[in-house]
Amino acid sequence: MAYLVNEIDDEKFSIPENETAIGRGAFLKVTEKRVSRKHAVVKYEDGKMFVKPVHNNPTFFCSSSSSEFLPLTKDVWKQLEHGDVIALLPDTLKFTVCIKVDQTQEYDLESCSEEKLLSLGIRQQQQCQQQQCQKIKLIKITLLMILLYCQKMILARKTIVMI
Repeated sequence: MAYLVNEIDDEKFSIPENETAIGRGAFLKVTEKRVSRKHAVVKYEDGKMFVKPVHNNPTFFCSSSSSEFLPLTKDVWKQLEHGDVIALLPDTLKFTVCIKVDQTQEYDLESCSEEKLLSLGIRQQQQCQQQQCQKIKLIKITLLMILLYCQKMILARKTIVMI
């Protein structure tokens, strides 16, 4: 069993055992116009995952032991390892490869992301923390607005009762 995990929101996409086209469309939920509908092909067979770019716009690859994204050669299969990352654009639409070889092995989505964070270094971990901080700030602001609204409603109710 193999998955591609969106590095932005950790959504996982199961890769079937036959060849599957990836690109713009419903499968990976990509809407970016610079990505072809059939940008690349992925396949999972015998416990191994492969990608083959099939469009003129390249697919990019970063091994789990590197932090550099390189364009893959069009129409050439590239074997992927657990923790590798493929990108449909040079700076975005990145998907971490998660491979579960043993069917009894528990699939741990977080280990895929953590392995990649470690291999990409502290800079990306800091970016991730900043995104989490922004989400927490938005939640705090939302809760504060709800609290203020509730207080306003309580005061309005008290005013009505006094009249």
